[in-house]
Amino acid sequence: MVDLRAPALGIVLAALLVDDGGYFALAWGWSGAVAAAAAALGIAWLRRVPTGRLELLFVGGLGAFGLWALVSASWSQSPPSSVAEAQRAVVPVAAALAVLVLFRRRDSAALVAAVLGAITVVSIANLLHRATSEPSEALGAAAEPVGYDNALGLLAALGVLLALELATRRGPWTIALATLPPNAGVLLLSESTGAALALGIGLAAAGLAAGGRFRLAGAAALAAAVLVGLLSAGGHQREDYWPVALGAARDHPVGGAGAGTFWQLWLEEREEPFSARDAHGLYVETLGELGVVGLLLLLAALAAPLAAGRRRPLLVGAYATFLVHAGLDWDWELAGVATVGVLLGCALLLEGRERQAEPRYQAAWAAGAAGLFLAACVTLVGAIVLDGARVALRDGRPADAARAAERAASVQPWASEPWLVLAEARRSAGGDAAEAAREGLERDGNDWRLWAALAQSSQGAERERALGRARSLNPLGPFDP
Repeated sequence: MVDLRAPALGIVLAALLVDDGGYFALAWGWSGAVAAAAAALGIAWLRRVPTGRLELLFVGGLGAFGLWALVSASWSQSPPSSVAEAQRAVVPVAAALAVLVLFRRRDSAALVAAVLGAITVVSIANLLHRATSEPSEALGAAAEPVGYDNALGLLAALGVLLALELATRRGPWTIALATLPPNAGVLLLSESTGAALALGIGLAAAGLAAGGRFRLAGAAALAAAVLVGLLSAGGHQREDYWPVALGAARDHPVGGAGAGTFWQLWLEEREEPFSARDAHGLYVETLGELGVVGLLLLLAALAAPLAAGRRRPLLVGAYATFLVHAGLDWDWELAGVATVGVLLGCALLLEGRERQAEPRYQAAWAAGAAGLFLAACVTLVGAIVLDGARVALRDGRPADAARAAERAASVQPWASEPWLVLAEARRSAGGDAAEAAREGLERDGNDWRLWAALAQSSQGAERERALGRARSLNPLGPFDP
């Protein structure tokens, strides 16, 4: 019988990556549902669960990190943003659980090949995009189909390392070398300094993991790469973003300001009128949004694979490349890119798996997988309905937009975004948007857009209060009262 696990995984991962890297909620919904369903079916049918302390630490740590993001909604300055971050976290957790249930130790090479195949599809799609675009569009770092050039560069760098890793296994796996040209080409075309730096650190980490005569060279290369990284870490406004995140950590050291709140913190403190939703660094952003507890949960989970797969130095290097780049950019917000990193961690854990132990607490694992599936389905339905409302509003159909926004609010009653869309739809139709804005503010009282919508639809003292609140939350505007 043909084993379709790895090809199916590669197809799903490629689909997630070409879906804007998995950045939007619609992608979290369908990919999380697929992964959680695969995990639940694997637990029930194969009677397997993650085994060993490191596997439990990895899956449990990622799950606890997502739960902490959800819990942070209770103190967050933007509860809907915190819930959204927890919804996004379903994808890597479900993916890790599915792979550790469905794959055995001997399947590690097939898992790496599936990830490499998905990355290569992205690189080829990018090259085709460049070749068929207008010259002005093809120049520089065209980010299709991922949507972000630095993440595209990271994926290409990982593709180079994974091709070399599979080639060291010899036999039929040497065919992986055929993927080097498209991935190396995209890495160069992406012009991503961060990806090149992370690749250098990854190669150095591989040298250290290999030991012997490679250890000294790896240590020297690692020291040089870290030095270059420290000198170049200030690019892309990180010198502006990181102090905002660290300021939140100082103000809220234990639990942070709440998951997903950096965009609001930035609007309040920015000195230049440009927007940013992320701090361009997973670890510093986690510290600001989820405090010391959140950062420790994340680090504990991500460190587990490094202790498991030392016998595959290049695989260690690829995983280290992901960890380094995630610390310099917003890869984690791209669910597809985050899943690539998590799957590399799973491959290391499979390499270190000594034996498949008897399943324990199978019912609890199955219940957890079912919970992840239901959460992803809620995300999916809410995203479909809300996207429909946005499309109707953009197409000049405010009545349809209002009905769809009301349905989205009923699917996700904690969310404020449907009420913002509803307010815009009612205002476009010449109706009263104030009630919708007030409902949204009940859910997120720190969203300046809702205060601005209330100011646009109210009079007198209420209008002045709403306008003043909007300006305090976003001092550099813009406003259209």
